[in-house]
Amino acid sequence: MSETHKQEGPAGSPDFFDILRKTVMVGGGALANMAIGLVRNKFIAVWLGPAGIALAGIFTQLIEIVGAAFSLGLGTSGIRQIASSVSSGDDQRLARTVKTLRRTVWISGLMGATFLVLASGVIARLTFGEDSTAQYILPIACLGLAVLFRALNTGQACVVQGMRRVGDYMRISVGSAFASVLVAIPCYYWLGMKGIALAVILGYAASLTVSWWFSRRVPIPDLPCSVADSRAEARLLIVFGLPIMLSGLVGTFSPYVERVILLRYLGLDAVGQYQAAFSLAGFTVTFVLAAMSADYYPKLVAHAHEPERFNQEMNAQLRIALLLSIPALAWLAVLSQRATSLLYSSAFSPSGEVLRIMIIGVLGRILAAPLRLALLAKGRGKTIFAVEVISALIGFILISFFAGRLGLMGCGWAFTALHLGSGIVLAVVLPVLVGQSVSGSNKLLVGWASLILICLWLNHAMVSLAWLRVLIGLTLAAGASLACLYFLSQLMGWSLLNKPKII
Repeated sequence: MSETHKQEGPAGSPDFFDILRKTVMVGGGALANMAIGLVRNKFIAVWLGPAGIALAGIFTQLIEIVGAAFSLGLGTSGIRQIASSVSSGDDQRLARTVKTLRRTVWISGLMGATFLVLASGVIARLTFGEDSTAQYILPIACLGLAVLFRALNTGQACVVQGMRRVGDYMRISVGSAFASVLVAIPCYYWLGMKGIALAVILGYAASLTVSWWFSRRVPIPDLPCSVADSRAEARLLIVFGLPIMLSGLVGTFSPYVERVILLRYLGLDAVGQYQAAFSLAGFTVTFVLAAMSADYYPKLVAHAHEPERFNQEMNAQLRIALLLSIPALAWLAVLSQRATSLLYSSAFSPSGEVLRIMIIGVLGRILAAPLRLALLAKGRGKTIFAVEVISALIGFILISFFAGRLGLMGCGWAFTALHLGSGIVLAVVLPVLVGQSVSGSNKLLVGWASLILICLWLNHAMVSLAWLRVLIGLTLAAGASLACLYFLSQLMGWSLLNKPKII
């Protein structure tokens, strides 16, 4: 943390204030999205218990898996191509890319929906076992509609993100979450467990409606685009997108397999406990990860051929992400037990213990996210695929090993080992792969944050006196928050003290 702001890039350096502003804007929308989702989960937890949370998570995961399998990587390649077209200033190219994308997502969505309908019996058997197959075939087949809605929604969102319309992206995020909850809650109330599939489908339909409403306002040149032109453009989208599709498939398939493993080892209720902890852990990082996909990734694409500026933007985004996330992680570690009981129900008390362990691994996710997007912006889709496959295989081994020996707590340790390890490995290999590197100050920041989070876990695990445990936890969380606020104020130039900026 001893590097000065001037050392990070005097001329043409990143606009830290702009990064912070857009992170807060998009992240605020993502937090509102997650908060609305937690309201939905609260209703499920109270009315249906851990089993309802688990089933809703499994259904959603199935949609994401099939959607990723047939997406052709359009979600990422579409943003990349649109951002590149915008930066080129070529209206014909932009119109061709957008129209081709919108045509292609229809094809990929229909293919995915058809597959899920035809394979519903096999999927039900593999997921829930032979005895429960008949109960879940029809709900899984109906999820094919959600796969189509997901694909069309991807096409709409790519246009908004590729054009870097951050405000509209935030509105889509919040509006989709709100609309999804409005249509889902009546299903849970009147139909109980049988209404979960319908609630999930209607939620995806509501999200599509909201994204369509905002994406139609994006000014796209109304220029002709023949089928032949679309075919050539689609080839470009798919060539770049296929490795991304494969890595995305691995990224969505691996959590599904992990839940199936837990289902076999520990049962549906334990899967619900893990899902609750997983959702709350994700709540703390959604704030910064959403901003990365909305603004950071298109920006990196624009600077892909400027190595020095590219590296500055990557490290600037990582710095802001860490400074905003560390206080949230520290306070969640202190309040994890109360958070799970408040946001779900008292039946989810075990998930609070799991969450406290998982928080350490979340820091690894924050470190890894901008580094993976840097690889994507450089066109290293095959590398990302290899990283995802290796991570997934290691994850399966870890969760099988720890869940079989430590039960539910072992799931938390498996999560932490995987994600913290992935972040560290990416930071080490990035200079070798694309010549970009994590700055020394960011490495120190990650190390310091890891120490704080480990101390918070040790405090809860080893200090028996309740008042002392609370005092230590509050002191560590407050200290971390004040330190991050100080570093952030120095970075923004907000300090009233005439001292050199230390971060």
